[in-house]
Amino acid sequence: MWITLFLLFPLAIIGYLLHWGLTIWAIIRVFSNPDQPFRYPLIFRII
Repeated sequence: MWITLFLLFPLAIIGYLLHWGLTIWAIIRVFSNPDQPFRYPLIFRII
């Protein structure tokens, strides 16, 4: 059980930081170039 917790918490922290880091990076990238049209991700085109 301790090995699971020992591996779970660092992976959760890395995943959390990666998630928010990529989200903020994508928002900044979209707003920094307003002349380029926004392309929706493929999953939103399918739905």
